Amino acid sequence: ERTPAMLRLLLLASLAAACAAECPMFGTPPEGHPPIVLPHIPRDVGYLEDYLAALDEIDFAAVKTDITAALSEENSIWPFDDVKSYGPLLIRLASNCAGSYRESDGRGGCDGANIRFEPELSWADNTNLEKARMLLKPIKEKYGLGLSWGDLIVLAGNTAVEAMGGPASGFCGGRVDSADGGETDMLGPSEAQQKAYPCVEAGNCQAPLGTTEMGMVYVNPGGPMGDATKTQEMADQIRRVFGLKNFNDEETVALIGGGHTFGRAHGPCPAGAGPPPSENVNSPWPGLCLEGHYTSGYHGAWTETPLVWNNDYFKNLETHSWMHYAGPSGKHQWKINSTETDLPEIMMLTSDIALKTDEKYHAIVKQFSEDQTALDEAFKQAWYKFMTQDMGPHARCVGEDVGADVTDDEVEWKTQSRVEPKNARSQPNAESVKDQVRSVMATVVEDVEPDTFGGSDDYGATFIYLAYRCAATYRQSDFLGGCDGAYIRFPPESDWDVNEGLLDVMEKILKPVYDHFEGFLSWADLITYAGITALEDMGSEPIEFCGFLGDAPNGRTQDRLDWSGQGNNLREWMELTGLEPRDVVALRAMPRSMMSLERAGYTGSWSEETQMLSTDFYKVLMAEKWLPFVSNGKQQYKADKKPLYMLVEDMHILWDPEFYAIAEQFVGDEEEFKAAFSLAWSKLINLGRLAAPSEWDKIGMEEAEEPPEEEEITTSAASVGSTVEMVAAVFMAAVAVVCSSRC
Repeated sequence: ERTPAMLRLLLLASLAAACAAECPMFGTPPEGHPPIVLPHIPRDVGYLEDYLAALDEIDFAAVKTDITAALSEENSIWPFDDVKSYGPLLIRLASNCAGSYRESDGRGGCDGANIRFEPELSWADNTNLEKARMLLKPIKEKYGLGLSWGDLIVLAGNTAVEAMGGPASGFCGGRVDSADGGETDMLGPSEAQQKAYPCVEAGNCQAPLGTTEMGMVYVNPGGPMGDATKTQEMADQIRRVFGLKNFNDEETVALIGGGHTFGRAHGPCPAGAGPPPSENVNSPWPGLCLEGHYTSGYHGAWTETPLVWNNDYFKNLETHSWMHYAGPSGKHQWKINSTETDLPEIMMLTSDIALKTDEKYHAIVKQFSEDQTALDEAFKQAWYKFMTQDMGPHARCVGEDVGADVTDDEVEWKTQSRVEPKNARSQPNAESVKDQVRSVMATVVEDVEPDTFGGSDDYGATFIYLAYRCAATYRQSDFLGGCDGAYIRFPPESDWDVNEGLLDVMEKILKPVYDHFEGFLSWADLITYAGITALEDMGSEPIEFCGFLGDAPNGRTQDRLDWSGQGNNLREWMELTGLEPRDVVALRAMPRSMMSLERAGYTGSWSEETQMLSTDFYKVLMAEKWLPFVSNGKQQYKADKKPLYMLVEDMHILWDPEFYAIAEQFVGDEEEFKAAFSLAWSKLINLGRLAAPSEWDKIGMEEAEEPPEEEEITTSAASVGSTVEMVAAVFMAAVAVVCSSRC
């Protein structure tokens, strides 16, 4: 069982934005640049503490029992039709709640249950799903705060699948409900989405949008823009959209066919469902047909047994010839193409026919039509991934049925696994690590050009850049990234342009330090300590870091990360990491490694050599006239008539009035700036932390030995306790300090 104590640590690590500054936003960046969008404010600390305490008391098995009873109890909210169960409706609710996830920025998914809010609430694909939630409302009220809407929706989908004979795939609990729809406002349609990520071609929206049409969770099931004749184009869209949600071909076919095994579509007349919640909040989607429900506008079931799990969907799709026709609502769907009279009353959608049209999809359809066991296993794995992948590391899961039947080691998405050093619980004294780092900082090695600092060759700024690049990938939207795991050592991160040459820095400069503490220090800790050492030598105040990060065996769980989509937009990066405005403004003034920037394809920096940590960065930024400049295809800005350069991220401080006001404060108070920088860096390096030392006893750590030097075992600044709560206190203290300052 994953305990709420573990979840508490991980949630507190994401609280940097909990007390985000309240200054109003105004002004815009230059034409053509992504807009500046006011960030969403997440749940406050008090709510999270109350929720975690209540979550500890939840009996998910009892919740499942109540859901099972509700499946067959008819409710006037949504009367039964010929399908005498709410199972299919609750599966659709869970599918559309989880299906909003997109890998481009980790937004969407059922963690947060944002399907309760606009814009998701009024998506055409979510027609009448507010009624499905009302069916679950008595259960939510019975269990209260500890049973989040996100957990209830997913558990309802799981329970419905199992109740109709489908494979059980386990349940990862611990979703935290959002206070509003701000977390997924960028999914659209919204003004912010339209400015940042517009859908240029209706019916063919492109990444980072995770759908082909605004208001759809996946694709238009009737074909591209409703054209039922374009079945191969439909298949191409399905592959692209499901790929954006991190699914391969087999998973895609299993989820579509498995989902359509249950229930039926509703569209008995052309009148439609009526106005959505955004237009009629008191009585949304009342249904304008004289008889029957109206949801998608398509009409009929895919199988003759819509309440039974089997592979009939695939048998029907494979064995029959199909023709498209206009259904009762006027929308085009498909029926069996035969003159025989004794035919099953079933239908298919263009999105179904596309699976038979496409050669690769068709091979999987044929396999599932012939092998029920293969379908069972594929659906079990895909469904658990579907419901869970926005939850991040497996350690965040709560409950006694966490992936109980999903044990395949090849399921790489399942967890951000880490390997702690053999004797990690006896981590070396922080000062001895720093001394070793200093011993290599000024020693020039072949093929790694150093920076100039104080007139001498020095790798300090390079170490700062490495630590920043390792930690800055974290995103709280799906809990990927961060330096815990040191994924920067592996593809995809090691292959990014911005990380060019950093493998050499680790292997040729820092490796002797790693070898010196072999078995006692992880790469993640070493990278972090290297950055701290350089910063403190360059004028930073002491930086809090408790150590005990681990190393991942590979980088496969990070395949969804894409720095290109967030790195240049400082507001976007701030929102995804959970940092505050003061944090991101302070961090931009970190000492620059011109050599690291050059290796990454950039030209120069704001100073002609690495500088001590100070407010000089802001002074130069504010004093010069900056002109657009392109270096190796990368956008930068160059001072007019001077060899000084800024990155796009730096320019956001000039474009964003809130950032600019904070920078002005820092210029006027060097001491305040350094305090803010130290706190911001401490937050940054702790983003994405998976577990505290006390958790390692649970995963088979060997008995610790003594570190290389006989010194008191400690960490920087102060000794850190071995419990989750004590590590969490570091973050609580950080939040308290930040909340005391408003811009």
